[in-house]
This record gives sequence, structure tokens and C-alpha cells, in this order.
Amino acid sequence: MLIAAVVIVGLVLNKKNNFVPEDNYGYSKSSTATVSADGVITFANGSGVIIETYEDALCPICGEFERQFGQQMAKAVDEGRLTVQLHMLTFLDPASASKDYSTRAYAALLAVAHEAGSTPGLAMKFHSMLFEEGTQPAESGSTDLTNEQLGDLAVSAGAPASVKASIVAAKYLDEAKAGSATSSARLQAAIGKVGTPSILKDGAAVNINSVNWLSDLLD
Repeated sequence: MLIAAVVIVGLVLNKKNNFVPEDNYGYSKSSTATVSADGVITFANGSGVIIETYEDALCPICGEFERQFGQQMAKAVDEGRLTVQLHMLTFLDPASASKDYSTRAYAALLAVAHEAGSTPGLAMKFHSMLFEEGTQPAESGSTDLTNEQLGDLAVSAGAPASVKASIVAAKYLDEAKAGSATSSARLQAAIGKVGTPSILKDGAAVNINSVNWLSDLLD
């Protein structure tokens, strides 16, 4: 009976920890994206609580984080309650099949944000799509997405063909490299390490181990 009780408690805790706070909203619909001089992409729809998010496009935990909280974040941004300052990191490049996937994915996101960031929902949707199961490559996997495939993904999100052309040409690759270096240094200075996913508010780390972390911030 004791073993059965432990198993049941474990299942309950696992279900709680993996609870998706908002699972019927879908992609962002109203957010717009802007890019700062240091490569930070801001998703917003007016004002709202400002958080900094640090992610690597190859990071499997970032994928899990996006799938668990992405819709809740999209809804809060659309409602004007949240502003997301996205810092994309690229330290997992060596663990990608192409050895530069994280940087190229970041460059693709920059292309969408720079050239079509005013289209409601588009850049934030593309960001979410990068982390979807079946799209996000596996860390230390044998394949990842080419620039052509990243461009096609952007088009499927609603970006014009001109954005795909910029992605294929790696137009923003140098900006991605510089942005990652700057953001890595900022994260290191703020919390003493570089790890993803990380969320900061007012320069301090947010405990994202609780499924209520965003609800608590918005309250």
C-alpha cells in the first residue's frame, strides 16, 4: 500500500508540474516585435509587466518551457499585460548537426522581427513554432533545419517571401552572433551563470519551477 501511495503522489505531482496554464489560446494574435541595437527582440502590445527571457533555439528544456507556458505568455502579451524582451543565446551551436543551428535560428527570428515585426502576432508565432515538437531539432541530433527550411517555416507563419530570402541569405547572422555575446554577458552578470531557459524581472531571476510563476507576476 505504501508503494502504491508513493506512485500516486508521484503521478499527481508530475501532472501538477506539467500543467499547461493556458492550452486553448494558440499563437499570439496582436503582438508586434521590435529589435534593439543589441539584438534583443521585444514582443508587446502596449505596456505590461516587463520580463527578460533567455533561450537557445536548440535547448530541449526551452522547448518544454515554450510548450507549457507559450500560450499563456502569448495571451498575456496580446492583452497588454506582459512585455517580453527576448534574448536568444547560441551556446548550443556545437551540439547541433550543422554546428551553427542556434545562431541561424536566431538570425531567422531577427529577419522576421526586423522586416515583418509590425504584422500582428507574426514574430511571436514564428518564435513559438521554432520550439514545437517535430520542428525543434534534437540536441546532439543528426539533423537540423537548413536556412531554406527556416525560411519556409517563416512563410508558413505568415511572413512574406522577402523575409525568406533574407533568412536564406543569412542576412542577420552577424547581428545574431553579436546579440548572443551581449546577452550571454548580461545573463552571466545578473545570475552568475549562463543557462536556458532563464527569466529575469528587474534584473533578478524568476523562479520558473512553479507553474504559477507568470500568474504570480501578473497579479
